[in-house]
Amino acid sequence: MTEFRDLDLAIADQCRLNLLWLDGRAGGERALEIEVPELRLTEALSSLYGHVDRLPCGAPDVTGNAVRLPFPDRTFDLVTLYGRRPSQAALGEIRRVLRTGGTALLATENRWWYGRLRGPRQPGAGRRAGPRLPGALRAAGFRDVHPYWVEPSLAIPRNLVPARADRVAAFEAIRVRERGPDAARAMAVRAGAAAVLYPAIAIVAEA
Repeated sequence: MTEFRDLDLAIADQCRLNLLWLDGRAGGERALEIEVPELRLTEALSSLYGHVDRLPCGAPDVTGNAVRLPFPDRTFDLVTLYGRRPSQAALGEIRRVLRTGGTALLATENRWWYGRLRGPRQPGAGRRAGPRLPGALRAAGFRDVHPYWVEPSLAIPRNLVPARADRVAAFEAIRVRERGPDAARAMAVRAGAAAVLYPAIAIVAEA
């Protein structure tokens, strides 16, 4: 079981870095990984950035309102945060420690995904719905915010779908050809309710 889990995480690291490559942002002198133990990127980031700092997600609590990252202004070319919904204060701190033109790579479970109704809510699930995160990043001063829907999960992000109605429709059309029609999914696409289709959202944003 451990071998399969390690393989899953290796695949996930590759996919997350591919997300940066899609936006032409990968590479730089220094990166910060606000790490969640089960979703670490450090080894993969080290191949692209000269130095990678790690900060446990709980120290400080990046989902809280009173947060101060222990780094000077404009220190990093990249900051990553996976699996947690940052508060607006935390987004401001991420923006502060990024250099001009630096990149934030964030991903979180999608609160509105219908699959959540089938199981217990995760800690912090009520803080910020996935679809609201792009707007929160813009409010924190980020530009060129590019959101992607992720499936089947953050741990194994095999599909990255640009969070635009036309790209979602195109992706769902491919799914129909491969797996057959799904009336509920088709209805969600027609209603512009992509948030109920995908379990997570990942975002690349420029400082």
